[in-house]
Amino acid sequence: MKENKLYIISENILTEGMKKTIKAKNLLENRKAKNISQAIAMVGLSRGAFYKYKDNIHKMASNISDIVSLMLILKDQSGVLSHVLNKISDSNANILTINQEIPLGNSARVSIYIKTKNMYIEPYKLINSLMTIDGVQNAKLLDGGN
Repeated sequence: MKENKLYIISENILTEGMKKTIKAKNLLENRKAKNISQAIAMVGLSRGAFYKYKDNIHKMASNISDIVSLMLILKDQSGVLSHVLNKISDSNANILTINQEIPLGNSARVSIYIKTKNMYIEPYKLINSLMTIDGVQNAKLLDGGN
């Protein structure tokens, strides 16, 4: 499996499409736009450019936080979440919150906030490790908290 590496880069080298995608996502997050169509119209971005970048570009807080959010899609199968939590615990991350949605179509979305301060590995390596668990269909690292 190809390792998904994350980088912190300065905003001044982002393309205009990337910057506008971040602005559109912020409008949606802050409920200043009702939907994607409205958000992209407000920032002057094409729908294609928004969908190209939306899942792979995230704005971090001005100070790098030691709290991150993991978003997972898990197969509706006994023990999968337990294996995920054990793997997170093994990395020495502190689990702060867990939110699991009701399974639809044989899978469920789970969001987990973790404190990374004492972790033995980088968060992106944890994500790659979680993807090796049978029943984990997708795992992403989202924006830091606070």
